[in-house]
Amino acid sequence: MRPGNPFRYSSSGLIGAMLLITAFLCTLVAGCSKKEPKSRKEKYARHYNLGIEAYKAGKFDKAIDNFEKALEVEKGNYDLYLMLATVYEDRYRDDDVRKLEALKQAVNYYQMFLDRSDDAEKKRRVKKWAENCKREFIALDERIESRELDTEEATDREKTVEETKARIDKIYDRIDAIYERKLNRMALEAKIEKLELDKKKLAASVDDGAEDRSRLSPFGWVILGTLGAVVLALIYALRHTPSVTSVAGKAGETKTRTIPA
Repeated sequence: MRPGNPFRYSSSGLIGAMLLITAFLCTLVAGCSKKEPKSRKEKYARHYNLGIEAYKAGKFDKAIDNFEKALEVEKGNYDLYLMLATVYEDRYRDDDVRKLEALKQAVNYYQMFLDRSDDAEKKRRVKKWAENCKREFIALDERIESRELDTEEATDREKTVEETKARIDKIYDRIDAIYERKLNRMALEAKIEKLELDKKKLAASVDDGAEDRSRLSPFGWVILGTLGAVVLALIYALRHTPSVTSVAGKAGETKTRTIPA
């Protein structure tokens, strides 16, 4: 028996192998095509659920981020516009300025739903929500504007008060200066008046002295003359009267002479 040819069935074997490989690849591709939408739905569900949880926890930024990612996966799911509008509408309750911008975003998402959705019943409800959101936006905008006007008016009033106060201070300074000058003038007038009185007193005293001198005539002058004469006589007498010692000396000399030798 001749040995068999090892390549006798090579062509059929190669064809069979190729068919098997092709079948495997087709199965793999089919499996992948079936698995892809499943993973996309899982991705959407994960972001959607995370957005709901974040919204319930009050983490609005995180909720918006997850809803936007879910919208990237399911761009035709217009209900996500409503979720985003709801989050923006509830955002920034304690900050009017940022709340105003959030309401503007909410109105935009409501309008996007109304422009794209075909659900008439839902659109009717959403239209009411959008109108309420617009009214809230307008009221908040007016309140902010009114508050800004009040702030400006308060600033203007404060500025006016400060200016008025400055003018009043200047007036008081002028009054103080005038009052001080008046006091100085009054003090000067008092000094002048005192000098005038002193002058009058001095003139009166001079007049009194002159009057007294005139009253000495003629009797006064006689007395003054007599007194003057008396004084002169006394002076003369004192000068020409011998002293006690000189008299005693003269007496001693007389006695010595009468004693016999």
